[in-house]
Amino acid sequence: MPITLKQILSGVMIAGDALLMLFFGIDFLSGSHEGGLEIFVLAFLAVDAYLSIDYILCLHRQKVALEDQAVEEHVASIRAQAREEKLEQQRESLDDALAQDVRSAKFEEPDSEELKNMLTKDHLTGSNAEDKQS
Repeated sequence: MPITLKQILSGVMIAGDALLMLFFGIDFLSGSHEGGLEIFVLAFLAVDAYLSIDYILCLHRQKVALEDQAVEEHVASIRAQAREEKLEQQRESLDDALAQDVRSAKFEEPDSEELKNMLTKDHLTGSNAEDKQS
């Protein structure tokens, strides 16, 4: 059940408590008989109304906390995405630099093993791609 609906229904409960308190209060003040039951019912309805008000306030705090959490999660996802994009840009620039190194090494004719090592090396971490997979 949505929090707003719970708050509305609790408000209806408070209004009902107030209406019953009015009727029992009028009956108690009429003084036609002993008012022990009316006093008990008035106290019970007052406590019920207080608890309903407290429940509404707790629901409001919960709703605000959930909204804050959603905002924090959104900000965290944006930061994570920005970090990933930055790493991807760094990898692309390093790949371009590596490609340039390979092109310049073309004139020197490196052996196939050296070329393989150059292509598999991750310049961000300094380790080989094969090391990551194992």
